[in-house]
Amino acid sequence: MTTDFQLEGFQSFAERERKISKLRVLRPDIVVSSRASKEAIDTQLDLEKMLGAAVVEQARYFRAMHGAWMNVATRAFTLGHRLFVAPTEHTITYAHIDRVTKLFAATRLLGRARVQKELNLPTKILRTDFGEESFSEVLGQVGVDQAVAYLESLPVATREEWQRLLQQGSPAAFTASGIENAVALEALKKLVGQALSENWNRPQFEAQAEILLHKFEIEAGSLRTLWNTTTSTAMQKGREDIFTDPEAQKSVPYWLYDAILDNRVRPNHAALDGAIAPISWERWWGPRGLRCPNGFNCRCTMVGLSSVRAKKMIESGSPYFDATEGIDYGGPDFGFVKFAENKKICCDPDSGWTKASVERVAA
Repeated sequence: MTTDFQLEGFQSFAERERKISKLRVLRPDIVVSSRASKEAIDTQLDLEKMLGAAVVEQARYFRAMHGAWMNVATRAFTLGHRLFVAPTEHTITYAHIDRVTKLFAATRLLGRARVQKELNLPTKILRTDFGEESFSEVLGQVGVDQAVAYLESLPVATREEWQRLLQQGSPAAFTASGIENAVALEALKKLVGQALSENWNRPQFEAQAEILLHKFEIEAGSLRTLWNTTTSTAMQKGREDIFTDPEAQKSVPYWLYDAILDNRVRPNHAALDGAIAPISWERWWGPRGLRCPNGFNCRCTMVGLSSVRAKKMIESGSPYFDATEGIDYGGPDFGFVKFAENKKICCDPDSGWTKASVERVAA
């Protein structure tokens, strides 16, 4: 699937000037199992739109920075340096960070709107968060028209609330931009090292550098996990905004952990599928909490339940169970019995994953 967007304000670097009016971008698809719940499917389709918007923004950024990256890489190759620093173009970088900040805030707002639709919550619950302005007016120019168009029919934030979301999403955007540059820098460092080791001439090196940078301009590539994780975290934050609202909890005080049970699901995520507990349950929360996202590229969803529905689902048995009774508190290697199995399956978040760092930048 591809999309077009207009590029404006191109910079000229030394003797290189790239004037391109349109750029084809490969938008990533998210695989969703037909066995997933409606809430999980809807959430993943929402994320697919925001993920696509993030990749378009990545492409826009690397296209605008193309000349600067080529300059530093070519200079390093010419001087025989295997180590060099990323280029500094503040105008382009800060404009990029601003757009990514808006994208994360929009994703969080979309998470809120999705929960409101799922639960048919009365608008008055969100009276401090949503206003009458059109979303496109509040959102402004983020360079992702597809995302704006998709959100226009959904509940919208007041300007005051929108500014608050932007402030909270700004650290995440700065972090994402840093990772983008670090990944590109490492790739070019390896290319320079290879070129020097194999005695390439300058035209050979420039040709390969062009190919390498072009990949960042047309697809997510090695940055797919970055955008998957940041948009998923922002989406879940938006869902949590509604689920933790005191008024909303009068209607839906429970959470259901809903994993997508296909051949890609991780064992610990599958083990949590069907877990039901109060939203206030301590094991959901904290840097190592069990609510999703529960790892990089996590596709799980937290679904709100009324007290009556939660009780009925637990009483119906497998695949649903009371998580407050199914978790072993005996130590860090806790687990629980799933589907009447004798073997305990670890339901800890993925090894190496903590929500702390992501929550600091996507709060």
